[in-house]
Amino acid sequence: MRRRNKFIYAALLVSLIGGLLYGDLIEYGIHQGIGQFHILYDAVPINELLDDPDYPEDQKVKLRLIQEIREFAIDSLGLNNSESYKKLYDQKGEPALWVLTAAKPFELEQYEWYFPFLGGLGYKGFFVKEKALREEEELIALDFDTDLGAVNAWSTLGFFNDPILSNMLRKSSGGLARLVIHELTHGTLYVKGEDAFNENLATFVGDNGAIVFMKHKFGENSIELERYIGALNDIEKYSDHMTRGTALLEELYRGFVGASYPEGKKRALKNELIRSILQSSDTISFHGSDSYSYLLDLDYIPNNTYFMSFKRYRGKQNMFQEEFDSSFAGDFSKYLTYLKESFAK
Repeated sequence: MRRRNKFIYAALLVSLIGGLLYGDLIEYGIHQGIGQFHILYDAVPINELLDDPDYPEDQKVKLRLIQEIREFAIDSLGLNNSESYKKLYDQKGEPALWVLTAAKPFELEQYEWYFPFLGGLGYKGFFVKEKALREEEELIALDFDTDLGAVNAWSTLGFFNDPILSNMLRKSSGGLARLVIHELTHGTLYVKGEDAFNENLATFVGDNGAIVFMKHKFGENSIELERYIGALNDIEKYSDHMTRGTALLEELYRGFVGASYPEGKKRALKNELIRSILQSSDTISFHGSDSYSYLLDLDYIPNNTYFMSFKRYRGKQNMFQEEFDSSFAGDFSKYLTYLKESFAK
């Protein structure tokens, strides 16, 4: 009995210490778990919607397309099989998840949150916007640049079967293929604490895997493929422009080191350069002429988190492309098998 009591006291002590050290993380995990549970619980099997005579036909077309994308990604690209995207969660037009990012004000270095099993991440998700706003305010008070925005989709990395989110159905055929393949890639390979690698890999497979799917589905000379490649080229052109802008910002910030600029002067120089980077995007010839017109709004000045996002999602695209072309001759299945084996070691 005495040994049992000692064990109970020890367990309580460990729980108390854990609560003191990780209380915020535990509370966050509970709230996220509840939010994720509601989405999974309320998701409706696609077959029920397809059999419903009152469900809009244009939405049924998108649901069938997602099933084709999913099957193609598994059978032809080599992504892991799962039950993801076989149900739909109705967002009722509202965002389901908000993501917070932060960065130092005069250095392109992201703020990181640490999560068990995932490692350090440069973003944090919230199902309740008010909670996200409170944490954003705390980071702003600590002088971090921040950004808070709704996301189109996310992956639970294979822990759960991710549903389709109803807002996804607004996307074009190519946009849907890119998004679904991107998220399925996360469920296939995730390297702990390497969010730039993970996001860049998912971006690479999503962008290029969608091209392969669109050719398979609609044909080499289809208008659907042409539109998707045009949109993708716009993204790549703009990303290249912002990558060059990122280098200019890094050069500016290096000049601040050891200099005695007052805070206001540094912020003015930073905002002036960012505005110049955005305004110079009018020299880019886009396939979709209005794709980035909002950047010419003089009142719109993003911060370092905006430029960090290009590093996180597109900074390693050339690395993946070179390896993919030189060693795997465009075979996604072989490439993903190689990557999974490499990072399993």
